Amino acid sequence: MFQSIYDLKNYLDPLFHEKKHVDMARTLANYFKTTGKNNIQEFGDLIVELAKKDMDFFIEKLYPAIQIQMKKLPINEKFDVEKYIINNYCLYPREKIIETFTGRIIDSHKILKGIIFLTNYRIIASGDVEYKKSMAPGLIGTVLDVKKFAMNRAITIYIQKKLNEEIAEKNILTYGYVYPINNIFSIYKSKKAVNYKFYLEYERKGKFEKKLFIVSITPNKDKKNPQLQQNIITKIEEFLKKNL
Repeated sequence: MFQSIYDLKNYLDPLFHEKKHVDMARTLANYFKTTGKNNIQEFGDLIVELAKKDMDFFIEKLYPAIQIQMKKLPINEKFDVEKYIINNYCLYPREKIIETFTGRIIDSHKILKGIIFLTNYRIIASGDVEYKKSMAPGLIGTVLDVKKFAMNRAITIYIQKKLNEEIAEKNILTYGYVYPINNIFSIYKSKKAVNYKFYLEYERKGKFEKKLFIVSITPNKDKKNPQLQQNIITKIEEFLKKNL
């Protein structure tokens, strides 16, 4: 359908201005299946370009729609583009990826299935999300009061406050969902997961409150390497405890 990435951009431009996120996501996913997977850098740069044009629209509408459209792709193809974006646009100075794996994260409000990056500063997860019915509304991340995404904004700000000013001031791309690895507690390993808790400080109606988060990280099984899941679980647990 598109002869080049420039043809794709021209097609997406009016859709972007009309905020037709579903049509955009469907177009991007179809392009990736046929052409984009052969040039990960070019496709990843396009996603970042769209994000920077309107970050709020991207976070709240376009990013989730893209994840839904691309969730049936082979995980290795999706893995490459996600890793490119995270590595080149989303890391703070001196932030390094320690472990990357596919899996599931369950917290107090949502279930995420996708690709998980453990870094020396935080956990970044990208994938399709299902929100729980019990999710508390109205939590504010200081930018927008959006039910589904205010938590992620609040956690990002929480993590930045734990970093030094030089790091926190850097303008990095907000992509996916984040979890802290500092000031956490009750770290323990179960048969298939690593679990921990943390208190999130957030602003609500002009007042600061605290909310307990319970996080469970489950790496996917690998049929070719049955021990891999346990190896990753052990590595995460050891790193989180060492980082206390």
